[in-house]
Parts: sequence; C-alpha cells; structure tokens
Amino acid sequence: MRYYNICVKILLSVFVLLTFKLGDTTAQNIENSTMKREFKEVIKEEWRFVPSEFELFRAEIYTINNNHSALFVFDYTKKNLFKLSIEGSEIVDMETIGNGQGSGPGEFRNPTDMCVSLTSKGEKLVLIDSDLARVSIWDVTSGEFEKSFNPKKFSPSRVSCTPNKIFLYNATGSKNGDYLVYNFDKELIAGIKDNRKKRNTFLDAGEIVADDSSLFFSSKGRSELKKFSLIDNAFELSNSLVEAVVENKTDIKEDKKTRTEKRSKDFKYQTRGIGEYGDYILVLYSGEKHGHGNTIDFYNKRTLVYEFSVQLEFWSISMDVQGDRIILDSYYKDRKEYMFMAYKIELVE
Repeated sequence: MRYYNICVKILLSVFVLLTFKLGDTTAQNIENSTMKREFKEVIKEEWRFVPSEFELFRAEIYTINNNHSALFVFDYTKKNLFKLSIEGSEIVDMETIGNGQGSGPGEFRNPTDMCVSLTSKGEKLVLIDSDLARVSIWDVTSGEFEKSFNPKKFSPSRVSCTPNKIFLYNATGSKNGDYLVYNFDKELIAGIKDNRKKRNTFLDAGEIVADDSSLFFSSKGRSELKKFSLIDNAFELSNSLVEAVVENKTDIKEDKKTRTEKRSKDFKYQTRGIGEYGDYILVLYSGEKHGHGNTIDFYNKRTLVYEFSVQLEFWSISMDVQGDRIILDSYYKDRKEYMFMAYKIELVE
C-alpha cells in the first residue's frame, strides 16, 4: 500500500510538472488553423515596377539601398547584376554592375541572396553565390566591384548585413556553425551553432535578418522563429517561438549511392521573407501550397511575441525590408507576371 501511495505521488508530481511546461509552451504556440490575426493598415504603397519593361524576366533576387534611391536586382535570364535608379515613384535608369556568368571577380553562377548596409567605408552591397560558395562586395555609390571571399567549407544560402557584420546561413552548416559572422575585412568573427536534434536540410531552409546585437531566423519548412543574441561576445539562442503549427513533410528516397528529397504533395510553405523595423520583426507568411503569401506578421523584436498583421493586395513570393520601406516581389495577376512593389511603413508608436 505504501509503495502504491509513493507511485501515485510521483505520477501526480510528473503530471503537474508536465502541465506547467506544456502550458507555458502552448501559450506561445499559435495554431495555423485557428490563428486569430489582428490586421492593421500601417503600410502605404509608394511605387510599382514591372521588371519586364526593362527586359528583366527573372529578377528574383533584390534589395534596396538605405536612402531608397536605388534598387539592386539579379536577373537569371541575363545572369547579371543591375542597379536601377529611383526618382520619386519611378525607375528612371538601369546600369549593369555585374560581370555576367562565370567564376571570376564580379561574376556569378547561382546567387541566392543579397543585402545592403551603410558601413564606415561607405554603403556596400553584399551578394552570395551558393554554387561558388562565395561572398562578393560592391560599392553602392559607384557600382564598382570591390572584393570577394570564400567561407571555409561553407556554402552560404542566405545573408544579412549590419554596419560592421555580414551574417551567413546554410542549413547544412559547418564545423564552425550553422550561421557564420564575418566583418567587411573578410575575417570570421563568430560561429553560431543551432543545436537541433533532428536535421533536415530541406525543412531547415529559411530566411535571416540581423541587427547589431541579434540574429533572427524564420524557417521555410518548419513552424519556427528564432532569435540569437550577442551575450559575452558570443551569439546564443535567446528566444524560440512556434508561430504556427504545420507538420510539413518531405518524401525521401535513398539507395547506396544517392539520396533525393522533395516536398510531399500536401506540403505548405512557411516564411517567404523576413525583415526588421524599429521594435518589430516582420515575417512574410504563407500557409498556401503554391508558396505565395499575402500576410505580413509583426512580432515583438525582444520577445518574439506576435503583435499584429498586414494584409497585402497581391500575393507575394519574397520580401526585403530596408529602414521604413518594404519591397515585395508580387504577382501581377492582370498581366500574369511579377512586379516589385514598395511600401512605406507608417506605424505610430
């Protein structure tokens, strides 16, 4: 009898502990099917630009400079990098600043992301090429190619810039970490390891954005938003939030020689873009099978708690945020092609 009572007390203690922990976690989880978004009208359209008018038919990688006077795009049809000058609400000029396809200085194989930051040596454009495993840097004002470097045994797929740091990410990672932090002198200054128990390079792909003290990651295949903070000169995971519970799956086929992986037929994308503005992290979210999103969720930068959302006029496939501007690669249904749309954030604190 005494043994029975002890067992009951142990079971009750475990139940209470689990209830407390699960309750604490569930408070942050937002079910995809029942998520109650609060929509606010805090963005205003500034301009639209259809790349095909400049004979750019696959301008899929892009960013805008700090004073919003230039849009940089890489076009896969021309396999080159271009600078488009903006005056008011119009694109007035286009300049070729890349050196075309190849592996030489300023040349490209398969770029996957770019960013712009105002450094102590001027405004710089950083572009990464996953096939070349290379980081390349241009001067924004002159459009001149400056330098490049190859991270050791690491092929970056995503990049984010701050005035003195370049943040790189790849789902496969390296012995130095899943996220690498360089300065603009090409020196590795930090490696950040994601201690994920079960790794899946397909599901663990995602988008990153950073400020001087934190790195934020939002997954494309899993329901997660993470924050790594600079603590004692090292970046450590400080917050992790499940923003919407979606059990995405991949179909894997493997034999002795090869392993192939692709999304299952009921796969739903998550993040299509991430950015930071003021006290917020912005996530372009898609719960659609076609992978486009028409909702931008605003999260508290400090806690990652959901705050509110913005509904977009057009479905969009990617997003870039620079200061108080949001640039979207949106689908123009009437013309059956993609266009860039610029919005100004008009958020009254």
